[in-house]
Amino acid sequence: MESNADFGVLSAALDGNQAINQRAFEAAVADGDDDLDTTTAGVGAAALAVALALTVPGVRPRLREFA
Repeated sequence: MESNADFGVLSAALDGNQAINQRAFEAAVADGDDDLDTTTAGVGAAALAVALALTVPGVRPRLREFA
């Protein structure tokens, strides 16, 4: 019967640990949301557009080899 009591103690400790980690995660997400502004999103979108634009000329010669 001691194992049931030990399991209860372990379960309570894990639940407490999970609650602490969940609060820390939610706080980190909120901080990240506050840090993400229009400029950051615009720079990310511009970097993606440049990467896609450079992919086309890089892939085109390889695709011509198969035509």
